[in-house]
Amino acid sequence: MKEQRYLFERWISRAPFERAVARWPNDPERYAWPGHYCDYDVQLAWEAWQEAVRNNAAKEAQKL
Repeated sequence: MKEQRYLFERWISRAPFERAVARWPNDPERYAWPGHYCDYDVQLAWEAWQEAVRNNAAKEAQKL
């Protein structure tokens, strides 16, 4: 997961997107969405990225 987050953040922060990858602190008592990206568009893109990775892994597993 750390490798995927690194790849995602590198991709989304470069041109042409150039989005900020700041995340809310991991403190559920102070923040409603701890660990989520502050920019909701980036959060949605991250969730889509994760789903794509899961789908690709499932397709690769079916090939075996």
